[in-house]
Amino acid sequence: MLKWLAILAVIALGVLFTTFSLSYGQSLRTGGIIQGRFNLTLAYTNYLATGRIEPNGSSLAYLFTNVVSIGATQFQCAVAINATHCEDIGFLAMTTNQLFIFFDKKRGPVMIPSTGRYRAKLFPPGI
Repeated sequence: MLKWLAILAVIALGVLFTTFSLSYGQSLRTGGIIQGRFNLTLAYTNYLATGRIEPNGSSLAYLFTNVVSIGATQFQCAVAINATHCEDIGFLAMTTNQLFIFFDKKRGPVMIPSTGRYRAKLFPPGI
């Protein structure tokens, strides 16, 4: 009986470790996108007020005036930033009407909600 309890405890610990390992990367990507949304909003507001983009901590926003098509709709981008923990996957941009687009290197542009809760996918693209 004690042997079965020990086996079950080891299996439960293995499941918990696997769950933590998978969700940790998801949490980092989610946090990077949320921080990127905030920094882009701040950079765009400063750009409209002063005509220049100021560095904000470790994040460096830059002008990004490309037009991107998602579906049948075209969006005019204004500023972009390399989102924390997503540099190797792509970058985040904000349009002139304050919509957010993540430029994924493998899947192409993806709309990110401007407000509310955002949660990255459990597995990043390419896995």
